[in-house]
Amino acid sequence: MREGLETHARLQQELTALRAQAAKEKQINRRVELNLEIKRLEGKLAAITQRLAAMKS
Repeated sequence: MREGLETHARLQQELTALRAQAAKEKQINRRVELNLEIKRLEGKLAAITQRLAAMKS
């Protein structure tokens, strides 16, 4: 469970950094790449959140 919590925290930090970077990016194609990476990480975060919730109950 601890590993899951650490992964969750790390993904949250990565998402925060990527969102800030995407907001500052001026090139559209680079912004699209960043947004795709954000979506991929959000999917991972959702899966980990579900796993943690299942372990809690």
